[in-house]
Amino acid sequence: MNPLPWKLRLYHHGFAHISLSWEGRDIHFCPIEPIEEDAVAVVLWSWPEHLQGCIDTLKQGRTLTLVAPPEIIDYLSTFGRVIGSSHFEEAGLVIDLHPYEPIPEWSIRGGAERIKAGLQRPFRTLRRLHKKRQIPPCEPHIANIIFPSGARLVHLNTALHNTTVPSQLTEWSQQFGDPDWTLSGLDVGHHESWYNQIMQFTTGAILLCDLLGDSRRRNGMSTPLLTPIVDSAVTKNINAFVFATYASYRYDTVDLISAVQ
Repeated sequence: MNPLPWKLRLYHHGFAHISLSWEGRDIHFCPIEPIEEDAVAVVLWSWPEHLQGCIDTLKQGRTLTLVAPPEIIDYLSTFGRVIGSSHFEEAGLVIDLHPYEPIPEWSIRGGAERIKAGLQRPFRTLRRLHKKRQIPPCEPHIANIIFPSGARLVHLNTALHNTTVPSQLTEWSQQFGDPDWTLSGLDVGHHESWYNQIMQFTTGAILLCDLLGDSRRRNGMSTPLLTPIVDSAVTKNINAFVFATYASYRYDTVDLISAVQ
């Protein structure tokens, strides 16, 4: 009997930290706070705020089950005991990571905004860059999760943007199958491309996540307004929803355990 009142609950903890609570082991994307020892952490990039919860968990003496790029596994292993891999399988649950090309860091708009933020908050900017340099660099990643029943959740991170290669997008949509849920972040100024690209993943719910807002606000940068983007997406017949910080989505009837016969 399932002790939980739901079959799946997604909760946004702030920054890029989204958790999945279900009948199996809880899954935490990029945790910003310590997680339970029996949970699974999935790290999709190498910014300090993506690793903070993992570091805090290890400093508390807990073993960390981790799905991440090899560079991040090696780095976090210096803080404690890590059971890590970029491919996870357990009791019918499968988690895979797939790298992608990020938005060019010093595009005209992005570079000007970073310079302005650095001038306004120099000490905070330097402190964040110092922490970033201590972490080995790696490409950002997409996560593909297959539950024991065959239900699928894809976390696209911020892979959809103005410079996403069309052939890569086609490959992802074929490789990940038909997701029941798609989580997607979005950077400022990339929403027009996002509308066209997210159509490749419209078989289930599209949750447009605020993955960058807390980090950008902390560093004095602008943040995208997600509600108008989702409103426009709905008019384009995209099954989209805003997934804001401290919001949750609960699904009570979906089967994640029973394997499809």
